[in-house]
Amino acid sequence: MKGLLAVYGRPRLIFVLLMGFASGLPLALTGATLAVRLTEAHVMLGAIGAYALVQTAYNFKVLWAPFLDRVPLPLLTAWLGRRRSWLLFIQILLALAIWGLGRTDPTDAWTTALWAVGVAFLSASQDIVIDAYRVEILTADEQGAGAAATQFGYRLGMIASGAGALYAAAGFGWTGAYATMAALMLVGIATTLAAPEPVTAVVPGDGLGQDGQGQDGLGQDGQGQDG
Repeated sequence: MKGLLAVYGRPRLIFVLLMGFASGLPLALTGATLAVRLTEAHVMLGAIGAYALVQTAYNFKVLWAPFLDRVPLPLLTAWLGRRRSWLLFIQILLALAIWGLGRTDPTDAWTTALWAVGVAFLSASQDIVIDAYRVEILTADEQGAGAAATQFGYRLGMIASGAGALYAAAGFGWTGAYATMAALMLVGIATTLAAPEPVTAVVPGDGLGQDGQGQDGLGQDGQGQDG
């Protein structure tokens, strides 16, 4: 037990767990939770089924992952570094998109679908950056624990946006429920601001960091960054 606490109590693992929460939070908001909302609005079942296509963004995120990996953001990258600058930028937009989705009329299929696509795209983009951050910030012997911490946080985020959102909707309505979920993105934003930037800094075009390390966060000796 003490060994587990010693590992999972490390600041890096706590940051990874909280990022996992932010990663899992948006998923149900364009999936099961959105389906319940559409059902309550008496949207046709065929239309509700079509909304499942919104989440295909998660399947195609590999297409824009290289862009997020290599392109710096003006001002933000100089302040926070490559990973955290993109993470903060995406998380702010994601919180706004979740809030916007909650304010749509579910019977207006096109508007609701566009907001849902925006949430899914930004959520998939957040996953890309968080995965890269986790690999780079953890040492080689922490990667397994980091994956477990991410999954645990991810499940907590899904519970919050699933059962938690339904409970919030019962008390505050759907607009209030989605606004609450948008506010919970502050967990991810605060974590991004508090967490350290990985030492590896990718130089566009060569796939190596400034210290000669690869994009996977491993040095020439196969060890990860201490953070």
